[in-house]
Amino acid sequence: MHTSEAIVIASSVIVLGGLLSKIFDRRHAALCALASMALGLVAAYWSDVTGLRHFAAAVGETWGSFASFLLGPPLIVALLGQLRSNNRWRGP
Repeated sequence: MHTSEAIVIASSVIVLGGLLSKIFDRRHAALCALASMALGLVAAYWSDVTGLRHFAAAVGETWGSFASFLLGPPLIVALLGQLRSNNRWRGP
């Protein structure tokens, strides 16, 4: 069960990172990806709870998934940005 959950989360994080790297400007792509993932996760968790205390409890129960989706895509965006900057074509 944990292996299948890890495969699903890892593939989702990689796909989200790839999509977010295409959407945002290269200079601040990782920061924008972090902000958008934070807003998206707050919106996703906030719909089921009524206050800040319930929000904290919901995040605490699913911290592994929350942290993976909060930090994973921005790290993928930063990695892709580094790979792009290192693969510049140098002319004659």
